[in-house]
Amino acid sequence: MSVNTIHALFHLSVFAISFFAAYYGFFHVRYGHQGFPGKFRFLTFWNICFQTVYFGLCVVLDLAGAKSASANPAQRGTLQKWRDTFHACVVFPTSTFVFTTFWVIYSWDRELVQPKVADSVLPVWLNHLMHTTILPFIVVEKFLSYHHYPRRSMGFLAVSLLASAYLSTVLLVAYFDDYWIYPILRVLSLSQRAVFISASFVIFAIFYIVGEYFTSYIWGQGLSSPKKTPKTLKGA
Repeated sequence: MSVNTIHALFHLSVFAISFFAAYYGFFHVRYGHQGFPGKFRFLTFWNICFQTVYFGLCVVLDLAGAKSASANPAQRGTLQKWRDTFHACVVFPTSTFVFTTFWVIYSWDRELVQPKVADSVLPVWLNHLMHTTILPFIVVEKFLSYHHYPRRSMGFLAVSLLASAYLSTVLLVAYFDDYWIYPILRVLSLSQRAVFISASFVIFAIFYIVGEYFTSYIWGQGLSSPKKTPKTLKGA
């Protein structure tokens, strides 16, 4: 079995799993569906949709015969460049942030992030597809496919816009519905919320940098040496 076939099977499998998780969570889970903007009030749901779109794009590129391990600009089409940017600025930092913050807070006090009452409507397997497998899937993808990162300033701008868009959603729900989406925000004072939200922005930016350095480490691509060619997988 060739490396390209392994890439294609992995991308197709994760796309199918992510699509099913998003579909089931949207249509069959009666939790968090009321009020503006429904399930999209949760960053977890944003993220599973991001992963579905990303791996769907990977499947399209696999079918088109794109070379996942090539960093040669002549071999990287527009769609592949868009995929790289989407991975770098959206999918990797969001998946890492959702996984880390959810399980850290959950292990400390689950009532602050996912109350026990949710267990009656949210299957355990779906909870893990939404909060656990998202990280190993995107880490494996790091090893399978080279992703060209944009300039650091553009990357920070992109992740800042994404974080601001989600924060706007949280604040709009709090303002119009008088309801904080996450229980942890309900128990914090105004100043504590400001610190928590600011820290979340910083962590999100840090995860972007982690992804950038992770790619550099795996593929041997110096961050300050854009002319270097990353290692090429045999058969890619």
